[in-house]
Amino acid sequence: MIILPILLLNSVWERIPNEIPLHYNLLGEPDKWGSKNSLWWIFTLVPLFGYLLLLVARSIDPKKKLSQIGNKYYLIRFGFSLSLTAIFLAMLYSLASQANNFQSSVFIILAFLFIFLGNYFRNIKPNYFLGFRTPWALENEQVWRFTHYHSSVVWFIGGISMLIINFWRPITEIWLANYVIIIILILDPIIYSYIKYVQLKKV
Repeated sequence: MIILPILLLNSVWERIPNEIPLHYNLLGEPDKWGSKNSLWWIFTLVPLFGYLLLLVARSIDPKKKLSQIGNKYYLIRFGFSLSLTAIFLAMLYSLASQANNFQSSVFIILAFLFIFLGNYFRNIKPNYFLGFRTPWALENEQVWRFTHYHSSVVWFIGGISMLIINFWRPITEIWLANYVIIIILILDPIIYSYIKYVQLKKV
């Protein structure tokens, strides 16, 4: 999966403009441009760093909690790598075909990632690398369990909602709806774990 985008980059190199967008604003409009040679660094270093980080995570886990997750660790690592590869392929297609659909493709990929993680985070054991690692969840195992059961369902529903919005496009401001859902999914485990921590402290 790491090598595939690099191979495809080489095959469509001549079709990619010399100047490409390197950054997008919240509206999905490019606001920073650079040489297409930057793609070699992006496609090589980013996935390699991500893969190596997840590869050694179990070795540097101070409490060895990742070892208790079992096959979920490998599935989550695979899911992250697959999502990153999909984003690079969507970027390549957008650049080579000069189609303005990269942002929409990224939202769809993120939707599948939220669904995937929501499915696998539900029963994940406490650790410092994967899951909803809020201070309150890490401090209290009950808070961790409640937070992951609740927020994994929210992430699954959020991912499904993003797919519906991006495929059926029921509203004009698609980008805004996607950002609202993403913000909700980020804030939900933080807020919920704090509320649950306070509730359990009072018991």
